[in-house]
Amino acid sequence: MDTSLGPILVVEDDQDHALLIRSVFESRSRGTVMRIASTGRQALDYLEGIPPYDDRAENPLPEVIILDLGLPDMHGFDVLSWLSVSEEHSDIPVIVFTSSTDPADARMAYSLGARSYKSKPAHFGDLVDVVRDVLGKWLGPASLSLGDDDIGEVS
Repeated sequence: MDTSLGPILVVEDDQDHALLIRSVFESRSRGTVMRIASTGRQALDYLEGIPPYDDRAENPLPEVIILDLGLPDMHGFDVLSWLSVSEEHSDIPVIVFTSSTDPADARMAYSLGARSYKSKPAHFGDLVDVVRDVLGKWLGPASLSLGDDDIGEVS
């Protein structure tokens, strides 16, 4: 069993995909602190600590964000743009995990600061390795052992 990762914010509107991501992390990286937001606005509220997300002990800032591009209220590119200009959040690594296989989308995501781009339906188990790689590269090896047994939804 891998060491825990986290905290991780998953921004995914497809509940089946969110459950698959959660399942993979539960089986491969037990103890990962994970929050799931189903809209871009929900993710931004979470990141800004807007109530009901203002308790950082309960809703910690993520060390990495897994972001879908096709969100119901705003495009994932809008979330990436917001992150890129936010002083407090611009250094949070973002992994885009989307159904888009368009190379232009990948280029745009990278130009807006994404650290990795994976197209669905990639083997979801690979996502843990991508997160571990991004955290190791950008935050250092100490980040690979953070977290406790707390995987919940942002609601």
